[in-house]
Amino acid sequence: MNILQPIGHMFIAFLAAVGRLATLAADDNLHPSEKVYTPWADPIVPVAESALLKEETS
Repeated sequence: MNILQPIGHMFIAFLAAVGRLATLAADDNLHPSEKVYTPWADPIVPVAESALLKEETS
């Protein structure tokens, strides 16, 4: 067996673990626990609020 094979195997496993940690960290930054940003909500929320106001006044 080549002496470099176990070293390469451990290095690839290390890179895979770093990739999983980076993905987890990126997901936490994209979706903070306080508020999830949804770009589609910006135009919808005023429409929904005006519909609710119309319903209350009728």
